[in-house]
Amino acid sequence: IQAAYDVINLKGFTNTGIAMVACRFIKAILFNEHTILPCAAVMKGEYGIKDVALSIPRMISQDGIVRSFEVHLTDDEIAKLQNAQKSVRAALDGAGVK
Repeated sequence: IQAAYDVINLKGFTNTGIAMVACRFIKAILFNEHTILPCAAVMKGEYGIKDVALSIPRMISQDGIVRSFEVHLTDDEIAKLQNAQKSVRAALDGAGVK
């Protein structure tokens, strides 16, 4: 997150940074790299969270996301992640998204 603010402070915008990230994902898919990148996708029980998309490390290949990784988090970090899930779920519910 801080990197985005650094780009904004130096350039005034982040479009180049966003384009670089998009290119990195495209490269991982096109060249079937099986690379681990931070990627938002619907959680399937990681950290006890389901049915909302959050970003965690995921292995990316030509088949898309082939594996998700649960890095070690402290209890406090897990609680914060679960609070983020609740906020996302509340926003989705408020928008009528199931």
